[in-house]
Amino acid sequence: MPRKTITLEKYEIPTQAELQMAVATVARDMLIERETKNAMDAELQAVRDRYARELAELAERIEQRTELVEEYCARHPDLFPKDRRSVELPHATIGYRTGQPAAKTKRGWTWSAVLEAIKDRKWTEFLRVKEEVNKDALVAARDQTDRLDKIGVVIDQAERFFIEPKDLSEQPLAITTDAA
Repeated sequence: MPRKTITLEKYEIPTQAELQMAVATVARDMLIERETKNAMDAELQAVRDRYARELAELAERIEQRTELVEEYCARHPDLFPKDRRSVELPHATIGYRTGQPAAKTKRGWTWSAVLEAIKDRKWTEFLRVKEEVNKDALVAARDQTDRLDKIGVVIDQAERFFIEPKDLSEQPLAITTDAA
């Protein structure tokens, strides 16, 4: 059920009683928002759960049958026209696609061993060195303002205002105004 949209005009809170009312309203809306998101997530999860088994079975069947088709094509290379890597069939086009070139280790090698071999030969064109500012170190040195100033850095720690609603089960949420 859709909720009403409320448009608020620019307003200044004049009293502490009205502050309490505004906070109570925000807290109520935040709790309603949380409940609505939880309800939506529960419905989405229920839909995922309802289809998960069927999708898993389909994925497994697709993989098995694709392997069978691939094995057939490997045994019958004459199925493909000369200089072609695909063939049109009534229900689909089948064939081979060339992927992007990728570096892999040879049998018996690890990437650590490759790295050491490159370093031993001083083949630096095959090394990547990522140089970047260590922001964590700068924050840790925040008391050294003279040094940070010389390199154009200032450590900022902003405050953000928040309202954290209390759970409705802890205490009832009453929105009232003191008309005194």
